[in-house]
Amino acid sequence: MQIFRNTFGTISPSPIRQLYGNSGGTLIVPIDIILFRGGTFSPPTSSGSFNGAEVVTSSGTVLGNISSSPWPPIDPTNVEPFVKITPDLSLNLDSFANIISTAIPTLNQDDTVELVRDGATNISGKIVDSSIQERTYIDFSFRVNSFIVRFNRILLRDLHGSKIVKSSGGQLIGMLIATQNNSDGTCDTLIFPANLVN
Repeated sequence: MQIFRNTFGTISPSPIRQLYGNSGGTLIVPIDIILFRGGTFSPPTSSGSFNGAEVVTSSGTVLGNISSSPWPPIDPTNVEPFVKITPDLSLNLDSFANIISTAIPTLNQDDTVELVRDGATNISGKIVDSSIQERTYIDFSFRVNSFIVRFNRILLRDLHGSKIVKSSGGQLIGMLIATQNNSDGTCDTLIFPANLVN
C-alpha cells in the first residue's frame, strides 16, 4: 500500500513509500517518510520531532499519526530504519498484513525471494549476501543490520518499505530499506530482517 507523511507544520510532505504492515496494533513504515521533504533529503535534527505527523495513503485515507520517529538514531551503528504509526481509530487493522516475526528462516546465497506488491505481480530477486551484518546506510556515518538482495530490474525508491518473502514457502524475511540501481539494469538492495522490526 502506497503511503506518505502529510504536510507537518511548514514541512512539505514526504515522497510515496510502502506500508510494511501491522505489528501488534502499530503500523510500520520506512524511515524515509521523515528523512525526505518532497524529493529532498532533509533529516530531522532532533529525535521525535515528527511525532504526531499524519500519515496517509496515496488515495488520501488517514492511516494514523507517527508515534516513534527515531532520527537521529541513538546508536549510529545500529539504525532502526522504520517509523511507528498509531493507527486511526476508524481503521480495521485486520486488513493489514501481520508482520510480527520472532525469527526468520535460514537465508542462503542464491535463494530466490519476492518483493510483494499490492495489486500487482511480485518482483523476483536473489540473495547475493545472506549474512546479516552492519552495512553503510544513508551515508558513511550510519550503519544498519541488513542482507543484500539483487533484482534483475531497476527499482524506484517508492518501493522502500515493501515486504520481502522467500519464494519457496512465502515466509516474511524483511523490509526493503535501500536501493542502488546499477548500469547493467539490475538493482542491489538492503533488506532489514523481519525479526528486528519491534
